[in-house]
Amino acid sequence: MGLQGSKSGDPMRRKSLILALPLVLLTGFAARRASLQQYDIQDPKGANGFSFSMIDGLEPIHGQGNDVSGSIMLDLEHPEKSKGKVVVGIKALKLTSDVMTNNMMGEWCLDAEKHPTATFEVTSGKVRKATNGEYEGTATGNLTLKGITKVVSVPVTARLVKGGVKERFGDKDGDLLMFSTKFTFNRFDYEIGKAVKQELLSNKVEVRLSCAGMLYR
Repeated sequence: MGLQGSKSGDPMRRKSLILALPLVLLTGFAARRASLQQYDIQDPKGANGFSFSMIDGLEPIHGQGNDVSGSIMLDLEHPEKSKGKVVVGIKALKLTSDVMTNNMMGEWCLDAEKHPTATFEVTSGKVRKATNGEYEGTATGNLTLKGITKVVSVPVTARLVKGGVKERFGDKDGDLLMFSTKFTFNRFDYEIGKAVKQELLSNKVEVRLSCAGMLYR
């Protein structure tokens, strides 16, 4: 009798589990979505920007730009799983003189007409959450420049500022994700000025980028 009672209860238990499964999945999905936040890289004040320098050659190069866009998908529970894409407008680059700027845009160097943007798409990372909403670590992803893509790892620091949008602009509610990086790449890897010897033009390009991502409420 005991065995028969156990068998007769099995279908009910299975039915209960089947009915409960969608609820469990939906709850997990909702929690997962709540931990993901998309921050759009934009700044009405135009403060987002980047700079680069090549200083080891006989001809030092310094430049900067403010055409930066993209988005960061921040995973609050697992920051190392965060993704993102940063897009830089090449034609917005300005060097220390108009002559040098125009030369740099040429086919021999950045070839801005054919390749108007450079991108860095994050695919993985080693990030830890520090105190006061700060994050630090390494982001690994695809750096595409002049149509050539290489996998690189760059150091990153980030700070999540709750209510930062209203604090900066005063008219809308939202949070800010401030992030920055500094890294170096070899220009020959991207065929930039490949005919120019490194004694004249440094092969090492140092890049600095500092941006704000916004999440409106």
